[in-house]
Amino acid sequence: DGAPSLQLAARIGAGPTVPHPESRVAGESHEGYEVGAAALHAAAGLEYRFRRRFAVIAEYKFTRTTQRITIARGTAESAFASHHAVAGIAWVVK
Repeated sequence: DGAPSLQLAARIGAGPTVPHPESRVAGESHEGYEVGAAALHAAAGLEYRFRRRFAVIAEYKFTRTTQRITIARGTAESAFASHHAVAGIAWVVK
């Protein structure tokens, strides 16, 4: 109907990663893309629709993964966590 509305969204999921390790060990270097382990994420956000096809959005997302990557002269493994904050104006297609 085009009336202003406020929506809360929450998401969880998993997906592939494509790490790009770069290393230099004892004068030997290595870099390149690899197929990585899956990452898990959780997100929550708000969408305020102020017109029928336009909205203001804001979202926070947490991502976690453990990767085993190739480095010069071997491999390395570590856990990674990242925090993302996104905000903007959205054009709603539906």
